[in-house]
Amino acid sequence: MDSFRSILDREPSVLLLPYCAKPTDCDLRNSKGCRMCDRDDCTVGRAWRAGTRRGMRVATIVSFEDLLAELTCMKKDGERAFIGCCCLPFFTKHAEDLEQAKVPGLLLDIHDVTCYDLDQVRDAYAGAFERQTRLNVDLLDSVLGGVK
Repeated sequence: MDSFRSILDREPSVLLLPYCAKPTDCDLRNSKGCRMCDRDDCTVGRAWRAGTRRGMRVATIVSFEDLLAELTCMKKDGERAFIGCCCLPFFTKHAEDLEQAKVPGLLLDIHDVTCYDLDQVRDAYAGAFERQTRLNVDLLDSVLGGVK
């Protein structure tokens, strides 16, 4: 497992954000993109802007299978590292899957109520979680500040 500094030294070029942090009434909630709107209730737009300002490719992860596909594409494309946001229970459950992808990454915790807290993991994996979480954008800004 790589250290925090060694991953930042790889100059992560991809930022992965979870669909569950988009507002439930956003028409792009279950799509890969974002309009980077200025909605007060959306942390994804702020995070997206922060990533694009640093020249990163930003994508919304819309399901577990989508995450695996993204990681496979990153490996194939020779991406050196990524930064992503997810909740601790997701990371704990899928640490081995993430390790097997062989793409070093930093995962920042979501400090909010998640599908795990609400026993709605099955819905979330299918991209059908009906609640909204919030990203820790201040932490993300700090971490992105360390990217060369």
